[in-house]
Amino acid sequence: RPAPPTPAPPPGCPPETTTPQGYHPPGRWPRAGRRRRDSRPGRVGPGLFAPIPDQTVLGNDSGAAAPPTPITVHQELDWISGGGGEWIFDGVDDTVATTLGTPFQFERFTPFSAGAWISIPPAGNWTFPANTVAGTGRGWQLFTSAGRVFVQLINDSPSVNLIQVGTTAVFADSTLHHAMFTYSGSGLSSGLIIYIDGVVVAQAASGAVLSGTIVDAASVLRFQGSGSTAGRVSNVSVWNKALSLAEVGEVYAGGPPPTLTSTSMAANLRGWWKMDALDATGANGILDYSVSNADGTAQNGLAKAAG
Repeated sequence: RPAPPTPAPPPGCPPETTTPQGYHPPGRWPRAGRRRRDSRPGRVGPGLFAPIPDQTVLGNDSGAAAPPTPITVHQELDWISGGGGEWIFDGVDDTVATTLGTPFQFERFTPFSAGAWISIPPAGNWTFPANTVAGTGRGWQLFTSAGRVFVQLINDSPSVNLIQVGTTAVFADSTLHHAMFTYSGSGLSSGLIIYIDGVVVAQAASGAVLSGTIVDAASVLRFQGSGSTAGRVSNVSVWNKALSLAEVGEVYAGGPPPTLTSTSMAANLRGWWKMDALDATGANGILDYSVSNADGTAQNGLAKAAG
């Protein structure tokens, strides 16, 4: 009795779904014990795929390192859902304090940039993704208030010697956004530009001109939540130049953060704290991946997101 013909794959069927026993629809594989020819790496056992490896190279997952491309579905979903890639600030007193201040202290005439991935709950108010303001009130800070993103450069806050810009739109939707600002070094509020998710957004200014120093030698860089906000923060970065629109786009990268030390402006990177699942709650457990080596310490019960 002649053997039945080998079934052919449907038109457009990928080659790897065709076996010596013919085409097998998804979820249906040859019976156990039959050898299956397949040169695709990662395949183990008859008709079984090895688990997709997690990747640490892009800084947003917790498994074994693997090539950076293509990004895995697991990694993408982890990033979108906040699956363990960010640290949760309680909105009361959670803080990360770095070990250094000098690399992040910029004068009013010095161009620089800073940013972070943040999520703002609908009822959020007053988080500080990054700031150097110390007891004198001098320094710079990127923060949120009533769902809007603000930047201040301060000489003396009580006397209102400062420049400030804030977004006119509200971003309090509990979604991760990349908030970044650049400063031209002009001493003017017009020299501050805010970007949300890689795009320049409409902003309102106050305090047109800044005079006097904004450096406090005793200050260190902090990321903190205060007031009533509970939210997520990750991939805080500081740069010693006013990044261009294209360079801000490199930092944003449209989704999971890239390896910032591989960007075209990596020589200007002065601080990069991924704040991911590889960081720890102990002393200097928040690693700085830049040349500054300004590791941070989680304080007051700050914890990473479960995932």
